[in-house]
Amino acid sequence: MRKNILCLGLCVAILALANTASARRARVFDDTKTTFGWKIYSDKQAETKLEVVPGYKKARAIQMGYKFNDSAWIALVKEKSVALEKNEGIEWAYNGSGAVVNLRLKLQDMKGVVFGYTVPTGTEVKDWKKIVIPRSKFVYLWGGEGAGSMNWNSIKKMEITLDVDKIQDAKYVLTKHKPGTLAISKIRIVKVSSYVSSPISLGEKKKTSGKKVKGGYLIDSLTSTKEWSSASDQDGKCQLSSSRVVVGKKTIKSLKAEYDFGKKGAWNAIIKSTNFNLSKMKFIRFWYKGKGGEHKLVFKIVDKEGKIFGYTIETATNINKWQSVIAAKEDMQYLYGGAGPGELDLANIKKIEFTIEKKDQKSTKGIIHFRWLMYKT
Repeated sequence: MRKNILCLGLCVAILALANTASARRARVFDDTKTTFGWKIYSDKQAETKLEVVPGYKKARAIQMGYKFNDSAWIALVKEKSVALEKNEGIEWAYNGSGAVVNLRLKLQDMKGVVFGYTVPTGTEVKDWKKIVIPRSKFVYLWGGEGAGSMNWNSIKKMEITLDVDKIQDAKYVLTKHKPGTLAISKIRIVKVSSYVSSPISLGEKKKTSGKKVKGGYLIDSLTSTKEWSSASDQDGKCQLSSSRVVVGKKTIKSLKAEYDFGKKGAWNAIIKSTNFNLSKMKFIRFWYKGKGGEHKLVFKIVDKEGKIFGYTIETATNINKWQSVIAAKEDMQYLYGGAGPGELDLANIKKIEFTIEKKDQKSTKGIIHFRWLMYKT
C-alpha cells in the first residue's frame, strides 16, 4: 500500500513538472516559412511584394518589398486566434533596407479593440535584430470602450504596419518613390519575467555609464569605426574610417566621415547603437573639424521608446580647426519619434547619431573628423 502511494505521488510530481515545462514553452504564431494567411493593405496606391527569404539563424522569413508612392501607410495582416497572458510577449527577428519609416505592431481582439507598440528603430535595421515586446508595453489605440476593454484571451488579428506619421527630420523624410524592404522571421509568443516592463533586445549590450576620465565620463573615444555605421539618403554615401590627425603637438586617431550627398540626397549620418545611462548628465561634449561644403551638423540621442532629441551645432561642417561642442541637457530639443514630445529617458539611451544635413547646394561633398565624445555630471 505504501509503495502504491509513493508511486502515485511520484507520478503526480512528474506530471506537474511536465505541465510546468509545457506552460513555459514558447508558442509559434507564425513560422514565416510561407506567406500563406498574410495579406497586404494600404490606403492608396502603394507598390508591394511579399516573398519568403532566408531568415534569422537558418530560419525563414517573410519579406515585404514596398514603395509608398502617395500612401501614408501599408499594413501586413494575419488573422489567427491566440491568447496573450500578462507574463507573455511577442518575440520576432526583423531587418529592413531602403526607405526608413515607422514600424508598429498591432493586436486586435474579437470586438475590434486595438492595442499597439511602436518599434523604436523603425525599419532602420540592416542586420537581423531579435526583440521581445512584453504585453505590458502595448498601448490602447482605438475600438471598444477604452483601454480596459481589451480581451487578451481572444486576440484574432496581428498587424504589422509601416507608416510615415510625424516623420519630420530630413533623415526620415520619405521619398515617395524610394523602395524599401521589411523582413520578419519566426513570430512567437514567449514567457517574460513578471518585472519586465520594456522591450528586451536579445543580445543587447550591458548598460554602462561610461569610463571616468578627466572632465567627466567617456561615451566613445571616436578613434575607430568599431560599433559605428553610416546611413545615407537616396543616392548619397558616407564612408567611415579611422584617421590620424594632429592635435596640438600630438598625432592621434579620429573617426573620419567622408560623405557625398549625390544629386538627390538630403542627409548623411553616422550611428552607434548603445545602452547608456546618461541620467546624471549635465552636458555632452565632443570635438570636430571638417572641410568641403558648408552644411548643418546635428547631434542626436535616442531613448528606448524611440524619442529622438537633438542639438544643432552653430558652426558649419567645414570649419578647418578643432571645434569644441558643448550640448547642455536643457538645450537638447525633441525632434520626432516615440509617442510624441515628452522627457527624454536619459537612463536608457539606445542610439547616438551625428547627422549631416545638406545646406550648401553647390558643394555636395565633405569630410568631418570627430574625436572624444564625453559627458559631464
